[in-house]
Amino acid sequence: MESSQDLFADISLDELISFESQLYDDMTFAICHPVGKKIFEIIKEWKNFISFDADTYYHARRIETGQALLLDQEMLKAPLNISSHGRYNAIGKSCYYIAETRAGALAKITKHCGEKEN
Repeated sequence: MESSQDLFADISLDELISFESQLYDDMTFAICHPVGKKIFEIIKEWKNFISFDADTYYHARRIETGQALLLDQEMLKAPLNISSHGRYNAIGKSCYYIAETRAGALAKITKHCGEKEN
Protein backbone atom coordinates (compact mmCIF):
# COMPACT_ATOMS: atom_id res chain seq x y z
CA MET A 1 0.00 0.00 0.00
CA GLU A 2 1.13 3.51 -0.70
CA SER A 3 0.21 6.65 1.15
CA SER A 4 -2.04 8.99 -0.82
CA GLN A 5 -0.06 11.89 0.69
CA ASP A 6 3.08 10.52 -0.96
CA LEU A 7 1.37 9.68 -4.25
CA PHE A 8 -0.22 13.09 -4.65
CA ALA A 9 2.56 15.19 -3.07
CA ASP A 10 3.02 17.09 -6.36
CA ILE A 11 -0.52 18.48 -6.19
CA SER A 12 -0.83 21.71 -4.20
CA LEU A 13 -3.71 22.61 -1.90
CA ASP A 14 -4.76 25.39 -4.30
CA GLU A 15 -4.88 22.86 -7.15
CA LEU A 16 -6.94 20.46 -5.04
CA ILE A 17 -9.42 23.20 -4.13
CA SER A 18 -9.81 24.11 -7.79
CA PHE A 19 -10.31 20.45 -8.66
CA GLU A 20 -12.84 19.99 -5.86
CA SER A 21 -14.82 22.95 -7.19
CA GLN A 22 -14.87 21.33 -10.64
CA LEU A 23 -16.09 18.05 -9.14
CA TYR A 24 -18.76 19.86 -7.14
CA ASP A 25 -20.07 21.59 -10.26
CA ASP A 26 -19.85 18.55 -12.57
CA MET A 27 -17.78 15.44 -11.90
CA THR A 28 -18.31 14.23 -15.47
CA PHE A 29 -15.38 16.21 -16.81
CA ALA A 30 -12.92 15.57 -13.95
CA ILE A 31 -10.38 14.10 -16.36
CA CYS A 32 -10.36 17.39 -18.31
CA HIS A 33 -9.15 19.34 -15.27
CA PRO A 34 -5.32 19.61 -14.89
CA VAL A 35 -5.45 17.92 -11.46
CA GLY A 36 -7.72 15.21 -12.84
CA LYS A 37 -5.12 14.58 -15.54
CA LYS A 38 -2.34 14.39 -12.92
CA ILE A 39 -4.32 11.94 -10.80
CA PHE A 40 -5.11 9.81 -13.84
CA GLU A 41 -1.42 9.64 -14.77
CA ILE A 42 -0.50 8.63 -11.20
CA ILE A 43 -3.15 5.90 -11.15
CA LYS A 44 -1.99 4.57 -14.55
CA GLU A 45 1.39 3.83 -12.96
CA TRP A 46 -0.01 1.81 -10.04
CA LYS A 47 1.08 -1.80 -10.06
CA ASN A 48 -1.15 -3.25 -7.32
CA PHE A 49 -4.85 -3.58 -8.01
CA ILE A 50 -7.52 -5.96 -6.83
CA SER A 51 -7.97 -8.38 -9.70
CA PHE A 52 -11.53 -9.55 -9.00
CA ASP A 53 -10.44 -13.01 -10.09
CA ALA A 54 -11.56 -14.72 -6.88
CA ASP A 55 -14.60 -16.99 -6.97
CA THR A 56 -16.07 -15.50 -3.78
CA TYR A 57 -16.27 -12.01 -2.31
CA TYR A 58 -18.08 -10.94 0.85
CA HIS A 59 -20.48 -8.11 1.60
CA ALA A 60 -22.05 -7.33 4.97
CA ARG A 61 -24.98 -5.15 5.91
CA ARG A 62 -26.22 -4.15 9.32
CA ILE A 63 -29.50 -5.69 10.51
CA GLU A 64 -31.47 -4.05 13.33
CA THR A 65 -32.59 -6.20 16.25
CA GLY A 66 -35.79 -8.02 15.27
CA GLN A 67 -35.33 -7.30 11.56
CA ALA A 68 -35.65 -10.27 9.20
CA LEU A 69 -32.52 -11.49 7.44
CA LEU A 70 -31.98 -9.94 4.03
CA LEU A 71 -32.69 -12.05 0.96
CA ASP A 72 -29.91 -12.74 -1.53
CA GLN A 73 -31.42 -10.37 -4.11
CA GLU A 74 -31.51 -7.61 -1.46
CA MET A 75 -27.75 -8.01 -0.95
CA LEU A 76 -26.89 -7.74 -4.66
CA LYS A 77 -27.24 -3.94 -4.85
CA ALA A 78 -26.28 -1.13 -2.54
CA PRO A 79 -29.41 0.42 -0.98
CA LEU A 80 -30.59 3.60 -2.69
CA ASN A 81 -30.68 7.09 -1.15
CA ILE A 82 -29.73 6.12 2.40
CA SER A 83 -25.95 6.37 2.31
CA SER A 84 -23.84 8.92 4.12
CA HIS A 85 -20.55 10.25 2.79
CA GLY A 86 -17.97 7.49 2.41
CA ARG A 87 -14.56 6.87 0.85
CA TYR A 88 -16.05 6.14 -2.56
CA ASN A 89 -19.43 7.80 -2.48
CA ALA A 90 -21.16 11.10 -1.87
CA ILE A 91 -24.18 11.50 0.39
CA GLY A 92 -27.16 9.68 -1.13
CA LYS A 93 -25.00 7.93 -3.77
CA SER A 94 -24.79 4.32 -2.71
CA CYS A 95 -21.59 2.38 -3.21
CA TYR A 96 -21.12 -1.38 -2.95
CA TYR A 97 -18.24 -2.32 -0.63
CA ILE A 98 -16.88 -5.85 -0.85
CA ALA A 99 -14.07 -7.75 0.88
CA GLU A 100 -11.98 -10.76 -0.02
CA THR A 101 -12.71 -12.39 3.37
CA ARG A 102 -15.72 -12.79 5.66
CA ALA A 103 -13.74 -11.18 8.48
CA GLY A 104 -12.95 -8.19 6.25
CA ALA A 105 -16.62 -7.61 5.43
CA LEU A 106 -17.61 -7.88 9.10
CA ALA A 107 -14.81 -5.54 10.17
CA LYS A 108 -15.96 -2.94 7.63
CA ILE A 109 -19.58 -3.01 8.71
CA THR A 110 -18.84 -2.98 12.46
CA LYS A 111 -16.45 -0.04 11.97
CA HIS A 112 -19.02 1.77 9.82
CA CYS A 113 -21.79 1.22 12.37
CA GLY A 114 -19.58 2.31 15.28
CA GLU A 115 -20.00 -0.98 17.10
CA LYS A 116 -17.59 -3.49 18.47
CA GLU A 117 -17.55 -6.98 16.96
CA ASN A 118 -18.82 -9.74 19.28
